Amino acid sequence: MNIIPMASRLMLGLALGIFFYAGLWFTVKRLPSARHSALLALGSFWVRMIIVLAGFVVVIEHRWQYALAVFAGFVAGRLLTSHFLALPRTAAK
Repeated sequence: MNIIPMASRLMLGLALGIFFYAGLWFTVKRLPSARHSALLALGSFWVRMIIVLAGFVVVIEHRWQYALAVFAGFVAGRLLTSHFLALPRTAAK
């Protein structure tokens, strides 16, 4: 197995993870001021889910090694997004 296809799948999974979880963060931030919050939440969920699932299907190419690389990148994208978009912690009293 060549390292270039695996690394590219890992990076694509990372991009998909960042897209999904940054979109979730953006949606949650907008919910309190949204006029139709249920429509925003459901619409955002379905758009993010369709794009991510389509990305997985296109990139995997019926190989479990590619699926594992894309999934690992997706999880890394979640970790990076939650790290960079974390709320500032207050000091415990």
